[in-house]
Amino acid sequence: MELGGWFGVARQSARFIVLILLLNSAYLFATDLSVTLILPIHHQALEEIARGFTETATQGRLRVKVVNAQGDEAAMRAILLQNTLAGTDILAPIGTTASRLAAKILKDKGSIKQKLLSLAVDQNLSLALKEGTYQVLDGIPITKHAEMIKKALGKPKKIAVIYSPDERIVADIKELEKAAAVHGFIVQKILVHTQQEIYTSGKAIHSDAQALFVLKDHMVVAGIRSLRKIADQRKMLLIASDEGSVIDGADFALGVSESQIGIAGAKVALQLSRGEKPTPLVSLAEDAQVMARPDFEQQHPSVVKALSKAGFGIRKIGGKK
Repeated sequence: MELGGWFGVARQSARFIVLILLLNSAYLFATDLSVTLILPIHHQALEEIARGFTETATQGRLRVKVVNAQGDEAAMRAILLQNTLAGTDILAPIGTTASRLAAKILKDKGSIKQKLLSLAVDQNLSLALKEGTYQVLDGIPITKHAEMIKKALGKPKKIAVIYSPDERIVADIKELEKAAAVHGFIVQKILVHTQQEIYTSGKAIHSDAQALFVLKDHMVVAGIRSLRKIADQRKMLLIASDEGSVIDGADFALGVSESQIGIAGAKVALQLSRGEKPTPLVSLAEDAQVMARPDFEQQHPSVVKALSKAGFGIRKIGGKK
């Protein structure tokens, strides 16, 4: 082969090598990061978030560990402290309460290298940690929930709400009362302190309450199957605020896909592993839709018709009753 031919082959080989390097640059310059995904309690919705996160994380160099606090605040604190001291690169608590606790622990420990990735928070937490704090917001305005309930029930006079003493939930309940007043109905509040109290909460529901509503209240939705039985006994609708609750027995809910929350969080973590700067706040509120059991339209055609007429898109998802 002539010298010019050899130079041509060499140039082609060099171009090929450069192309391979460019195609794989994201992987070559990525860093292995450890992520601890923290579930506050066992619930279908939280498991779906974890599934979406872990499946998406396999696309990059993330080492994900999933832990569950089983509804125990002391266990949650211990998990956060242990992983902070162990130097986990990214703490990823699910929920507003867990995220606030994680932020406080990181601040108290002076952990400036560890990242805080909060999933499924319902508002911008304005966390004390400025750098290295990321949030995936899934909160739907309480006013939107009240509007949906009004459209679904026509002219409701009263709904019952079972809720926990969680500070965030108590604030939401106050907002719900104001929004309900605008739409012409009142809210009967039933406070429960333990999951055991959920089983007997049905006795407190007023006879003129037209529906039972639950917020994204981890302690309460963990008992959604008990609430399903109560709703059946009282012949009332069970309205929730998350996909997992519908899967476990609620009639319908206004919310976002739980797996989408996990996917969005994992994408932020993957960006961090590549040395990129993700958007600090990712909001999924615009993706909200009404999710209903497969048999809901057959059992409650007037409700489905009213919601559709009001512009609420309805997606059928697998459910139990």
